Amino acid sequence: MDFLKKIPSNIYLIFSLIFITTAIALLFLGKLPFAILTLVIGLISLIAWTFFGLFDETKNT
Repeated sequence: MDFLKKIPSNIYLIFSLIFITTAIALLFLGKLPFAILTLVIGLISLIAWTFFGLFDETKNT
């Protein structure tokens, strides 16, 4: 779990946007199983970004 906390929360946001955009593109290409898998990975990354961003211990002062 410590390894996940060392990754900046912005990286999670970037990966989630990439995965969700890829899932939409795969959906239009007709690759439904790959689109669902990519969307789930993107949503997990988005949840991780929200969770680690909310409980981030660094202060912007």
